[in-house]
Amino acid sequence: MERFDVVIVGAGVAGALAADFLANKNHKVLILEAGPENQNRQQLMERYYGDPSKGADSPYPNHPEAPRPSTRALDEYYVQKGKATFRSAYERRVGGTTWHWQGLTPRFMPTDFRMYSTYKVGMDWPISYEDLEPWYLAAEHELGVAGDNTIDFGSPRSGDYPYPSQTQSFLDLEMAKMLKGQKFRGVEVEIKPHRAARNPNICQGSGSCMPLCPTGAKYEAIVHVNKARNQGAVVRAKSVATRVAVNENGLVSQIHYKTWDGLEHEVKGKYFILAAHGIEIPKLLLMSATDGQRSIANSSDQVGRNLMDHPLQLSFAAANKNMKLYHGPQSTSVIMSFRDRPSRKTEGGFRVEIFNSGGNVFSGPDRTITALIEANLTGKELQQALQDRANRELLFIGETEQLPDPENRVTLSSTQRDGLGIPHPELYYSHDAYSLKGVETMKQFHQFVFEKMGASHIFHVPVVWGSGHIMGTTRMGNNPKTSVVDANLQCHDHKNLFIASSAVFPTGATANPTLTIAALSLRLANHISNQLAG
Repeated sequence: MERFDVVIVGAGVAGALAADFLANKNHKVLILEAGPENQNRQQLMERYYGDPSKGADSPYPNHPEAPRPSTRALDEYYVQKGKATFRSAYERRVGGTTWHWQGLTPRFMPTDFRMYSTYKVGMDWPISYEDLEPWYLAAEHELGVAGDNTIDFGSPRSGDYPYPSQTQSFLDLEMAKMLKGQKFRGVEVEIKPHRAARNPNICQGSGSCMPLCPTGAKYEAIVHVNKARNQGAVVRAKSVATRVAVNENGLVSQIHYKTWDGLEHEVKGKYFILAAHGIEIPKLLLMSATDGQRSIANSSDQVGRNLMDHPLQLSFAAANKNMKLYHGPQSTSVIMSFRDRPSRKTEGGFRVEIFNSGGNVFSGPDRTITALIEANLTGKELQQALQDRANRELLFIGETEQLPDPENRVTLSSTQRDGLGIPHPELYYSHDAYSLKGVETMKQFHQFVFEKMGASHIFHVPVVWGSGHIMGTTRMGNNPKTSVVDANLQCHDHKNLFIASSAVFPTGATANPTLTIAALSLRLANHISNQLAG
């Protein structure tokens, strides 16, 4: 049987960064990835162009051997049993969900690590912002983050960004003029440039960061997968982990996995890192239970519990003039003014993304064209009218935080299995009053901004969507009775098993989780490397 220094399950951003770090230290590393290698970028773009839905996952084929939730058909993979529908999806493929993220990389704030101490809600993390800050900086340099060094959004920095800030769009600059000096609930509205992870390629303004950048200008985890490969790491795609085996000493001895041809394999290691996802990691641990155990790493009964997302408010409107949309990245600016306020004691903080890619406020391009033709417009008049409408479509996306709830959880379906005979995830999910108050405040804020802009056709989507930010389910903490991993992401129950994922987040804050995942993964890889070096 093969043996590695470190076996990593999952080739997304967490697994890729850890593998690259460890391989660079001359450790023998294996990555097992359930999904396939992607087709070339042009083939993926052609799938996207040919899919009328233009959904976040439209370029990427789904596979019965490693199925994943689709934004268009969530219930085909998730078995939904909760009061609310869990509306976030992800990818299972080499490079993970960074194939269709926007590349946004805000840091958490210091208070995000001290929610209970500060606001008496949620819980505190077993580490502080100061503990993670140098790893935030390291992660920003690994991911190639572009940012403005003069703006920290309340997250103090010890160094500069590797790249200068993105240029703000025409829409962002016009909004900043219209809203200058305006306050909402006593807080000034400030429109500031995003932090975004970039490869050294120049953005060509396609406006399709999500679901796919056609040029690779946006960072994707395949960058670090390939770097790890070049340093000797082994990557096995189409290899679905099915069981974590533990010996009589409580140490993980091996990982069992199936390849897409149905054959079973196993691999040994000194250390094991689960870096799959907030759904797939608890699913694997629950599948690994033997002899009446709750699951592997689950003496606390917290595996699969405390599932969180960033509940999302979508709001559309039509600007009163041409805003020159569809140029550059999908979103270049953000409103962070409401992330951390005294009202966080009773309602979620929030941030708002301003989209440059329109919002189909006129019922989408196909219906818009039909309506204009029915109005007897043809030729250049039709073209100009369509362009006018497209350049006035506004979309705001507000994301609020959700508190951990042990009843929001991932379990195993007893009725549905995939093409390899592996149970689908069964989800129990609901929204708490804390996050719903945040959603309502976001809606009121969107209305406030639209009115100040003189916008029309205002529409607030009544359904609370998910942000694709799947957190919780194997949270970290100092107490083995209430958490799955410790401050070093080491499982309390198995000293050579670690988890690198947003699954370890005790609370979710309001920031996109990827940079925090990256920082934690680098910190973990350094810890394991030091242990391997003695």
